[in-house]
Amino acid sequence: MASTRAALDYLQYMHDEFFDDWLLAIAAYNCGEFRVQRESERQSRRRQARWTSSACSLPAETRAYVPKLLAMRRLVANPEDYGIAFSPIPERALLRARRYRRPARPDARRRARRHHAR
Repeated sequence: MASTRAALDYLQYMHDEFFDDWLLAIAAYNCGEFRVQRESERQSRRRQARWTSSACSLPAETRAYVPKLLAMRRLVANPEDYGIAFSPIPERALLRARRYRRPARPDARRRARRHHAR
């Protein structure tokens, strides 16, 4: 849960940094905020109002990541429109934490005893 919260907080920060643009925030999450910032400044210098894949020098992975994420959002929001049925997720923990005690090494015990005997 903490890692999900941290990811969402970071996405919100990116959104706020990139002029309230979720697409740029998602791109920055994928390839790094400084990379997107550099590209944004480059596009601005060229006076391009809209980013295009051909004019954009972001990594191909990022150019594919954003549309895939948007498509996933549509699928999850309206699965019946696409003939999809998701299995219900149980409202219980799927994993349990366990504590294990690692046995002390015998030589470490001996050294500890000798040290305390002095």
